[in-house]
Amino acid sequence: MAAQKAGATARLGLIIAGDWAGLGYDGARTTKEEFLNNIKSGASKLVSFELGPLDVRVIGTAAVVQGSDTGKSSFQGKDTSGKWVWMDMFELRNGKWQAVRSQAAMVK
Repeated sequence: MAAQKAGATARLGLIIAGDWAGLGYDGARTTKEEFLNNIKSGASKLVSFELGPLDVRVIGTAAVVQGSDTGKSSFQGKDTSGKWVWMDMFELRNGKWQAVRSQAAMVK
C-alpha cells in the first residue's frame, strides 16, 4: 500500500506477478497492466491509509493474507474512501513472493 500511495509502479511491478488478477470493489476483474496504468495515470489515487490487523497463512509455496485498512482514496474521480477488507494470495516464485490474486470490498 505504501508503494501504491507513492505511485511507485516499478516497485509494485516486482510485487505483482505478470498473471495477477484482482477483483475490485465493483466486482470488475483487473489485470496487472490495468492496475498499474490506473495508478500511473492518476485514475486510482491513494492519499492516506491505516492498516488494520493482518492474518497470514502460509501453505507450502502459497500464502494467503487477509486484512483491512481505512483510507482516503478515489478511483476515476469517485471517492472510494472508507474501510476496506481484502485478501491477497501470494506464490513463491524464483525465491520471491509475488501477489497472484487479490480481492477487495468496502465495509459499510
